[in-house]
Amino acid sequence: MKSIKRVFAIFLVVMLMATAFAGCGRKEEPEDTPDVAVADKVEDTSTPEPEETPASTPEEASEEPTEEPAEEPATDTPESASEPAQTGEVEADLVLGTVEGNTYTNGYFGFTLPIPEGWFVATREQLAQLLNAALDYLENDSGAGTIDLETLQIVPLIIIAEQDPSSSIGPNSNLACTAQNISQYGSLIKDLKTYMNMAVQGLKAQGVEQSGDIEYLNIGGQEVAKVSAKQSVAGIALNQTMYVFMKNGFVVMFTLTSNTDEGMQTLENIMSGIAFK
Repeated sequence: MKSIKRVFAIFLVVMLMATAFAGCGRKEEPEDTPDVAVADKVEDTSTPEPEETPASTPEEASEEPTEEPAEEPATDTPESASEPAQTGEVEADLVLGTVEGNTYTNGYFGFTLPIPEGWFVATREQLAQLLNAALDYLENDSGAGTIDLETLQIVPLIIIAEQDPSSSIGPNSNLACTAQNISQYGSLIKDLKTYMNMAVQGLKAQGVEQSGDIEYLNIGGQEVAKVSAKQSVAGIALNQTMYVFMKNGFVVMFTLTSNTDEGMQTLENIMSGIAFK
């Protein structure tokens, strides 16, 4: 049960990050934290380098080596959740992505996302603050279980919103995207369908209302799962739709949040412009 809670925690974290942008009125933002706060999270997603094998002893070196059979070339296999994340240090901009003009590009997870003209884009400092706030909320919620950031290795990628949440009043349609390292759950999560079934069961246990069945789409050759849910924040009924895919041992999730049909359509239009490399 504890492992299952950790697996679906990314759903709760991203939904909370998204709803933080959708409330009525905003408090003064805390002081910015340095970029390293986010960069450290990215570096934590790397797996440790294997220890060097001790050099052979003189006796072993003197033995005539036996000829090893040539390795068969690797064959292409469908991507699975157990695929390990990239080892060694990874450039922060590659993993976190960059915004140029009206396009967000993420080289590590291989996708681009269009940003509507005039929309607010959260800074990395704001992403780090939102992530910490969401985790603190879950840690203080006995129903959600204990959330361990180091174990989960959740990386905030981007949040965009129709209006700047620091100055806007009223509902604010937005899109939030994070990545979660799930390579440690290779034996538990075999594929995207397994992950989604577990995550949805976990959300139901938390009282989140699911709207419709899980859909599996092929977007530019990438398998993507889609599921919708509803929740209430400060008395406002919010509609949320999650798009999820797997890449490099991670689950990457987009959460679309709005309280109007028009707002949800705008967000769906943004997702229709996503392109995978």
